[in-house]
Amino acid sequence: MTDDHSNKPCILVVDDLAANLVPLVVKLSQNYVVHVANHGQEALNQVTTVRPDLILLDIVMPEMDGYEVCRRLKRNPDTAHIPIIFLTVMDDELDETLGLNLGAVDYIPKPVSIPIVQARVQTQLKLKFARDHIERQYQELNKATQLKEDVDRIMRHDLKSPLNGVLSLLEIVIESAKEQPDMLELLYLIQDSAHKLLEMINRSLDLYKMEQGTYQLVCEEVNLLEILKTIKIGNQSTLSELNQELLIRMEGQEVSPGGSFIVLGEKLLCFSMLSNLIKNAIEASPEGCLITVDLNRSDMGHIAIHNMGTIPEEIRQCFFDKYITSGKKYGTGLGTYSAKLITDTLKGQISFQSSKENGTTLLVNLPIP
Repeated sequence: MTDDHSNKPCILVVDDLAANLVPLVVKLSQNYVVHVANHGQEALNQVTTVRPDLILLDIVMPEMDGYEVCRRLKRNPDTAHIPIIFLTVMDDELDETLGLNLGAVDYIPKPVSIPIVQARVQTQLKLKFARDHIERQYQELNKATQLKEDVDRIMRHDLKSPLNGVLSLLEIVIESAKEQPDMLELLYLIQDSAHKLLEMINRSLDLYKMEQGTYQLVCEEVNLLEILKTIKIGNQSTLSELNQELLIRMEGQEVSPGGSFIVLGEKLLCFSMLSNLIKNAIEASPEGCLITVDLNRSDMGHIAIHNMGTIPEEIRQCFFDKYITSGKKYGTGLGTYSAKLITDTLKGQISFQSSKENGTTLLVNLPIP
């Protein structure tokens, strides 16, 4: 901070024999606003009014020496950030070490060399202003983060609650419509759209929390077959347009109605992760080809999503990185990135194998009960 009456940085010089420093004060005044205090208590009083950017502090003073002034300034949160340079006739290494341990940034012996003092003052002020700039950016970032959290809270309160109600009612209607295949398919499409909207609401802040490592995972048993069925129905129109088929198998056998494949996780996170990977597989697969999702259990729940497309060589090393995409006109590069974040959050692992001969397989391992 600078003096209220000037754009120049402000320096406080503290010395009980200030007359000895007149040449230094005169020289510094060419570039800075300079205030002088003749003893320790006066220095402490002036700090609150002149708000210096830097303090040149003598050590040997009556009543309160420079060490004690430094201690008090560093104990006060309002003044602890002010850089202090000691000016002293004491030149013992232990004295210098004590001063630096108390929080001083530099130590200049008397009689002082004015060019050296100028150079060191300039250096410390540059460092201080750089730290101040970083601190302001940090505060602005915190405010932006808080705003984002506030917006997300509003979205969750105003949109998520009624949408959850819609999904709950849909489950009841779907249960009662199981004998009406045509109606059931329409209901699944509505359910899929509702899930996608809920996913968008949740992803607004959840991905940020995952990036920061602050997401609070609440594990439950999740039936992946139910999720995969919903995803398949939601992508059916695209599959038909491309003359593709999505086949879901468990332990090598095509799944039957009412089956289950249970993993530990969160339903919405599993839906988001698998939806992204299957959507990518459909888009990457050549027309007329089969896309498979194979589920197997051993020490973990293993999910293998295969298509006959190939991941380009140039993006294989960064396939799961943020904003990486290839060949998609409107791709955001967040699909595989969010899938990796979610898998890590679920305490699982994700990898891939890709070649021109065998196509591409995304491998996901998730914890099981």
